[in-house]
Amino acid sequence: LLVIFFWLLFATKDNKLITDLKDFIKSDTKIIYVTDKKNYADYPIEIFKKYELNYLYINSSNLSQIEKSKIEKIINSKYLSNIIVVFNNGKIKDAIIDYKDQKKLNKFLQQQELIPEVIDDNTKIIPSVSKLLETEYTIIYLPYKKTSEINYQDTILSEIAKEYNINYKMVDAYLLSNNQKEKLNSILEISTVEDQIIILVKDEKIIGSIRDIENKNGYLNKLEDYNFIDKISNYITYINYSKYIDLLNDNNKNIIVIGKDECKYCDQVVETLNTIAINYDIDINYINVGNIDSELANNIKKSLEKLYYKDGFTTPLVIIVENNKLLDYVIGVSNEQYFVDIFKENGIIK
Repeated sequence: LLVIFFWLLFATKDNKLITDLKDFIKSDTKIIYVTDKKNYADYPIEIFKKYELNYLYINSSNLSQIEKSKIEKIINSKYLSNIIVVFNNGKIKDAIIDYKDQKKLNKFLQQQELIPEVIDDNTKIIPSVSKLLETEYTIIYLPYKKTSEINYQDTILSEIAKEYNINYKMVDAYLLSNNQKEKLNSILEISTVEDQIIILVKDEKIIGSIRDIENKNGYLNKLEDYNFIDKISNYITYINYSKYIDLLNDNNKNIIVIGKDECKYCDQVVETLNTIAINYDIDINYINVGNIDSELANNIKKSLEKLYYKDGFTTPLVIIVENNKLLDYVIGVSNEQYFVDIFKENGIIK
């Protein structure tokens, strides 16, 4: 009876391994890797370390029968020879047995959003960003997701860097795991993971960040705002809805371009008007209706109706306004001379 008593006491009392295991899985996303000597594989450990995942390895060959029984209950499986279990705040999220197939394990971890979709060397990313933060003058482009926009944005930022003699670096942040992204964000003083973000470093300090910019002129205006480049007031100024309303009510004559994302005709008009703004030193404003919520976009449509504009809400649309009156407008793409003539007729170009 005494032997049975002590056996029951030991069986019901957790030892250090079981206590540590229970404490480990209590919070956040954790991985338990259980295998015996025969089925042990290096690859799971390698990928856990590479992407800085929170994991605990348990060699089931060294477990007592009581420990095995308790672990079986924790991981909800009697298969302790080769299993990987993902926990989230103490609850089992998913598990995989055939982890020796590296592609299968990668896919499993990607489905759990623990590692990125692209498997590549990412060990130098965070150290390289930390090094860039020690520079005097650098633009850092960080795409956190692999999208078709990356090459387009990289080309724009490379052009700006070359034109203004700025140090520029694109960092493949999409190769990082969520844990690593959070670590990087802490270094960059960012609170959330973004699809993409541009960090501005000046005199070894982060002076600002840029988000949700689609084109070169938008970047240039933001860089000017941060005193990162010399004033470029001759370029089109990108405005928000509040500024749009102010310009409608202004006593001066104002040119406003209404455009939207993925509009090739809008890009053509912007290129033409930029040349005019530079050559004639006039202010031209651009509001992106594709970058504001639907209610504000609808308000812009209503504001045009109040101005007695009746030719349909389309982009690109160039309007000339003064004191809440529509003086003139141009729909679609026109050549440079046509716009110059319109601006001269309305007294904007002397």
